[in-house]
Amino acid sequence: MADKRYTIAEAAAIMGTCERTVKRAIEKGKIEAVKEEGRYGPQWFITELPGNFKGALINPGAVKAKAVEKAKTKPVTRADLDAILAEIHEIKDAQQTMLQRVGQANNVKPRPAPKKAKPKRQVKDRGERLEYAEQLIKDDPAITNTDIQAQIKARFGHGIRAENLIELRKGGKK
Repeated sequence: MADKRYTIAEAAAIMGTCERTVKRAIEKGKIEAVKEEGRYGPQWFITELPGNFKGALINPGAVKAKAVEKAKTKPVTRADLDAILAEIHEIKDAQQTMLQRVGQANNVKPRPAPKKAKPKRQVKDRGERLEYAEQLIKDDPAITNTDIQAQIKARFGHGIRAENLIELRKGGKK
């Protein structure tokens, strides 16, 4: 490995870590590297990868050889197979649960859009309300504006402006 030079990204991929971890290891002196002019300016080149790094080389032959070596050291028993099978069933059950949750999430009804404020409607019965107020004043000149408003609201659902009542009391229509 000494004759090959690796970039930080390549070393991270080989060691099974992130690029930042490789940079920290270089800064601490755990990995030998030189800073040279690279394609995009100064760049670190790793000259030798440590032999005790976490993770395996990305080399299928080496991984397979390690698996075969590990299998040789300990015989597989029925209990080991049962444990592996139980773990597989747990994983499948967890997948099914997740799929059901996703399915339920997809079936959730969307929230209704917020209600828009009702635009102020033009009141068509303004004339009727004014006539009714005028009639109330004629029937009982001592009636208070509060009582007139209460009766108009009871009959039409909303009152009239105070200025209009004052105008009616003076004798004119507005």
